[in-house]
Amino acid sequence: MLIELLSQYCIPVCFLAAVVIFVLIVARIGSAAQRRRLTAIAAAFQGEIKSGLLGICFLGYHNSRRFKVMTSEAGNNIPPKLHIALLVPCSFKLQVTREGKDTLFLKNIGLLKDVQTGDPAFDAQFVLSSDAAEAVQSLFVSPENKEAARRLADLGFYLTFDKTGVTAIKPSYNADGDMTAAAVEVVLVQLDILSQRLAG
Repeated sequence: MLIELLSQYCIPVCFLAAVVIFVLIVARIGSAAQRRRLTAIAAAFQGEIKSGLLGICFLGYHNSRRFKVMTSEAGNNIPPKLHIALLVPCSFKLQVTREGKDTLFLKNIGLLKDVQTGDPAFDAQFVLSSDAAEAVQSLFVSPENKEAARRLADLGFYLTFDKTGVTAIKPSYNADGDMTAAAVEVVLVQLDILSQRLAG
């Protein structure tokens, strides 16, 4: 009986163990490549690499302001994302995305609030989703802030503002092109412009 049970379950258990080991090896290789890229960025910005439950991130300073670079891994129907955050706290929550079919649909059925800035060209290009209309309008009175949002959107990023800071997020990023010191610097310059009014 024991031999029957072993022969019945041995192959599936061995196969499952082989799959788990393969997945762990692939994840380890991806993590090592990410660490190499972040180490190169750390060298350029004289920062530090941190490992945690959510993966590996890089912490550094840009114009005396702390920033963080990290990635979120892909999942089922979820692309991997690159997060570049300038850690300047914001007193309100805001998400800035390009206007598109999905955002129009969500606005039309009332699930997405869109704060209008009073600039028809900007308002036609972007959805500013927030409950803090006055604060958002004040932030985007500045032509420099509108241009910074446009430049980041042209690079494929959308923006979030919250108590942790201003974050540029790029879905489906290109690790070789987007995770370089020069590419991170371009994003940080625009985040620095956007955060000037937040720092007070």
